[in-house]
Amino acid sequence: MSSVDLSGQIVVVTGASRGIGAAVARAAAGLGGKVVIVGRTRGALEELDDEIRALGREEAVLAPVDLTRREHVDALGGMLFQRFGRIDLLVHAAGEPGTLTPASHIDPTELQKVLTVEVVAAQHLIRSFEALLRAAPAGRALFLTCDIAERAPAFFGMAAAAKAGLEALVSAWAAELRRSTVGVSLIDPGRVAGTRTETRRYPGGSSTPLPSAAEIAERLLATLGRPPLPPGEVERLQPQNTA
Repeated sequence: MSSVDLSGQIVVVTGASRGIGAAVARAAAGLGGKVVIVGRTRGALEELDDEIRALGREEAVLAPVDLTRREHVDALGGMLFQRFGRIDLLVHAAGEPGTLTPASHIDPTELQKVLTVEVVAAQHLIRSFEALLRAAPAGRALFLTCDIAERAPAFFGMAAAAKAGLEALVSAWAAELRRSTVGVSLIDPGRVAGTRTETRRYPGGSSTPLPSAAEIAERLLATLGRPPLPPGEVERLQPQNTA
């Protein structure tokens, strides 16, 4: 179990409706954090809140928000400022895997959607939450990425372009904050059993056992116990994929 203590800390988790995001929210609540769970589906957030309270933890703050809409993210930032005055930890787990297809066959409408979810939404969070993270004694922001950003395997062009854009944006932001009290990290969780991204990208399954979302959540939060890597570098929670 992680030795990280989040007692009294305000933890915002995006993509909390399912998969890694939901697992991180449960784990952060288990470590004492006051969790703000962000997702598009209120029903899924309510179910997660029920699970958190069933574990004997403080109820979560539900934030049914579309991160691709700047006004929604700005409103969320304003609510968090009024209620807490800061954010101690942001874990951005929301994403859109996209369809596997040859680069020449990519649907422009879907490409725009994937880039909006992966890159534009991240900028909305950066824009709205930087001041909240600076207001914390030692704010941290963790953004989930994938090694396809650098490998760009065949048929993964859409997802690779989106993740490469995300990494460039977050790396620049991390460099801008190097002399501040805010630490920014890119985290590659690797392939994770049962997640939407895993089933979309690898419908044939895996030839070897994959870690669960709960295991990855614990590893991810354990990175808080050490300094962030330099801007542009990625924390790998598993060996890099070969597919």
